[in-house]
Amino acid sequence: MEIEVYRMYRFDTDRPLKAFADISVNKSILIKGVRVMQGKKGVFIAMPREQSEDSKWYDTVRCLTIEARELITKVVLDAYMENLSMDDVARLNKGVSNADNTEELQDTEETV
Repeated sequence: MEIEVYRMYRFDTDRPLKAFADISVNKSILIKGVRVMQGKKGVFIAMPREQSEDSKWYDTVRCLTIEARELITKVVLDAYMENLSMDDVARLNKGVSNADNTEELQDTEETV
C-alpha cells in the first residue's frame, strides 16, 4: 500500500488540533481531513468523522488493519514534523508519541 500526503494544513495555536492532512492511497483514493492532534502523551492522528443529526460523531474512514493505521500514522506524522524546529518537536512530544491514542482522541472530541 502506498500512502502519500497530498496536502498539509498546519495551525499555529495552543489548541489540540495541530493540522489537517489530505492523503492519497495508491494514487487512486484521496482521503481528506485526517487530523494531527496534540494529546497528553504526544502527537497522534485522528481519522475523518462527521456529526450526525443526533449530535454524535461517527468515523467516515476507518482502517481495517493495524498495519494500515501504523503506515498512515507514520507518513502523516513524518510530513507534519518536516520543517518544524527542534523546540517545536520537543514541545509536541512531551514523552512518548502514541500512534493509536484512543484515550486522547476521546478527550479531544468534546473540545474540538
